[in-house]
Amino acid sequence: VVMDNYNPFQKVIISKDGSLMERGRPAFMLIPEQTFSVESLLNLMLIESNSSASQSLADVIGEDKFVSLMNEKAKAVGLDGDDFLTPVGRGETNFLNAGEIVKLVHYILENKPEIFQITAQKNYALYDFNNVFVRNSKNMNNLLFDPDLGPNILGGKTGETTDAGQCIVLVVKYPDAKNYTINIILNSHILKTYLNINI
Repeated sequence: VVMDNYNPFQKVIISKDGSLMERGRPAFMLIPEQTFSVESLLNLMLIESNSSASQSLADVIGEDKFVSLMNEKAKAVGLDGDDFLTPVGRGETNFLNAGEIVKLVHYILENKPEIFQITAQKNYALYDFNNVFVRNSKNMNNLLFDPDLGPNILGGKTGETTDAGQCIVLVVKYPDAKNYTINIILNSHILKTYLNINI
């Protein structure tokens, strides 16, 4: 939705609501009235699951409009089209099953591969809109740092809520680079332990 409707170099002001989204994760907090480019916030959202970035991007056009566009895109991809009620993804209000996630992954690979290119970055240097360095952002997916698996990861996303448990989508290319596997784990309680993932 962001890629289809926003200019990547557009200025975004961190909203008060957006700044409150990272309670319990102070290192991820963005400060009200800070300014960033759309591109910077999109990277932050996808690399470190930054809810402040998600909410502030939605606030540019209004949360209701943004969520409406999310559901329109979901229909276009072949999903039910009424899966989303917030732009952030927390709580019981946003949901997808594994089959729908597979459809979404295929859509991204075929139409928006830059999304997975972003999620495959190990680190991201965050600068504000005035090109002042803010901090380094580390990808939440520690599998990217594995010397054997990391180079073969095309992209993916980690996530965790109380209701959804620990989740990951991981797209890994075969050694021949012609094929790939889509790996989906939902509602796990052992990902952090066995895959060493910061969710």
